[in-house]
Amino acid sequence: MTENGPVRIMIAGDLAFLRHAPTCIAAIRACTPGDIEIGVVTSGISDGIQALLRKSCPEVTLQFITINLDQLKDVFLRPHLSILTYARILMPEMTDWKRFIYLDLDIIVQRNLRELYEIDLQGHPLASVKDPSGGVSAGLLVVDAEAWRIEKAVDALIAFAVETKPWNADQDSIDAVFRDRVMFLDRNWNVFIKLLWDNPASYANDRLDEVHAIHYISAFKPWNIGRLFGNRLALERWDKHYVKSGIGRQWAAEAKILGAQTPELVSWLKSRVYKFRQRLKRRAPKG
Repeated sequence: MTENGPVRIMIAGDLAFLRHAPTCIAAIRACTPGDIEIGVVTSGISDGIQALLRKSCPEVTLQFITINLDQLKDVFLRPHLSILTYARILMPEMTDWKRFIYLDLDIIVQRNLRELYEIDLQGHPLASVKDPSGGVSAGLLVVDAEAWRIEKAVDALIAFAVETKPWNADQDSIDAVFRDRVMFLDRNWNVFIKLLWDNPASYANDRLDEVHAIHYISAFKPWNIGRLFGNRLALERWDKHYVKSGIGRQWAAEAKILGAQTPELVSWLKSRVYKFRQRLKRRAPKG
């Protein structure tokens, strides 16, 4: 169980992804009464972006935290991933919070998060939904940050990422370091939706009403090409909480000066090219 007080949540994103944070946060606010504190981990954003985020999320307390990228300089990273995908494993050392919930920004929460925040972890260092492969699904985590700090878990997670070059980045690190010590949650806390490929029957309103957290996985999101071809009922769950913050326009203006990271869809296409080249290398004659 946790101490009394606000529900504490951690999120992370680069400039391109943070513009969608207000929608994710609006969904949290809609179903979670009481005080909410959110740590926003970035690689550094301007005062202008911070002000827009605060204006867009007036009913929660935001704390901006700049990640130390030097800690991650030797980790393995596939081309389509942002280095901030590893932010999850550094978060317990970025705060003095005893516990927090980590959320990907492409998640729409539909249930009171205090229920999850106050869950009895029974001595487990974290809780998550089980991934289809049987491991951790790292898009939503309940983290016993105090336990991570005591056992110096962050050092072990980074070391694994450097030494083994895990294909699934920090998620593989978490699986390895916390093997057999993860509390698995009801799968409704992280239900995957692929806007372009899923069976439309899975989007029936009565089914979506049962879901505690909808996770729009893959590169096709409610804010890009996924909107053109995605299932209407699945998109409506995002649109219900959509916040037009102006962050995208501010981000675009600053990108001309600062240089922004590659947008997620282009990055995904780059990863396809990378995989194709790797396949060609494996098939090439040796010698």
